[in-house]
Amino acid sequence: MKSIIRHRKRTEGIVLIALLWILVALSLLALNLASATRAETTVAQAFGEAERCYFHARGALETVLYQLSFSKREAETQTSLFPYGGGMSHVSVNSDEIACHVIIQDEAGKLNLNLAPEGNIERLLTLLNATEQQKSAVMDVIEKRRKSSAEGGVSQPPRPFSSVEELLQIEGVTRELLYGTYRREPDGRVVNQRGLVDFLTVYPGTRSVNITSAEPEVLASLPGMDLGSAQSVVADRQSSPFTSADLAQRTTGTIPSSAGSELTANPSGFYCLVSTAWVRGSKVRRSLKVVVKLNSGSKFGHQRLAWYDEYWPSQEILKWIDFNLDKGLEPQNAGAFSLPFREAS
Repeated sequence: MKSIIRHRKRTEGIVLIALLWILVALSLLALNLASATRAETTVAQAFGEAERCYFHARGALETVLYQLSFSKREAETQTSLFPYGGGMSHVSVNSDEIACHVIIQDEAGKLNLNLAPEGNIERLLTLLNATEQQKSAVMDVIEKRRKSSAEGGVSQPPRPFSSVEELLQIEGVTRELLYGTYRREPDGRVVNQRGLVDFLTVYPGTRSVNITSAEPEVLASLPGMDLGSAQSVVADRQSSPFTSADLAQRTTGTIPSSAGSELTANPSGFYCLVSTAWVRGSKVRRSLKVVVKLNSGSKFGHQRLAWYDEYWPSQEILKWIDFNLDKGLEPQNAGAFSLPFREAS
């Protein structure tokens, strides 16, 4: 009898242990399911916020395009609508839940890939740490595409680039060179290495560079200039943008005549707009980019030359956006100045 009782207790113990293991397994499954559900909820929430940001950014872009195309050209109106700071103009289009920052840059602040002197483009490649092989490949293609050619006895006209992205077709040109990347300095710092797409354009039909919106790398690529003198120009325009009336006076002693002849303070009428929206209190944000040509003869007051539904702003633009993310305020050094936007000639 005692042996039967011991056997029954042993059996009951085994069953109890088995039940405990089953409960542990079910608990783990429940935890895994809960974790997966939370992850799916987080992803769905982020996706929903991203969609809201996209449509807000797009709406803001349309609003600013309308203002840019049809606003009065008086200085007071322009100053109120498009305050200037850091080589670009700024507009905020906010709601209670979503904030949006739109920047406007003159495309003439970049080097024209089809018209800029080849020496300027080569110096820009050097500033962006392109290898000798990359520089040689890019400059060879640019030289060939700018010249007329004869194939099979038939004269072929020059073949200008229709977009900066066409540079990727050149052997040796990497996405890192075109779009930029991050690199680690010898002291351990991680820095942003910007790409050609931030400094080249194909749109304005001029080789002149707008000094009011040109970035230091573009200014430093001009003959006789370096990053030091370019930074001096950028520091000078922080207080107010250059104008055609004061350009010569303000750049005397800073910019050599060889570079001065390639600069202008007149707007080109071609503009790049980047709209970035984010949900307040969230890290989710979406950016769109459009390049336009102002044209009063058009029904909409402008022509859209390029549209990017997905865009990652340059580091210079992100500085302004990050300031807004942190403070929820307008950029402090966007002073009461504006660029005189005008129609493309």
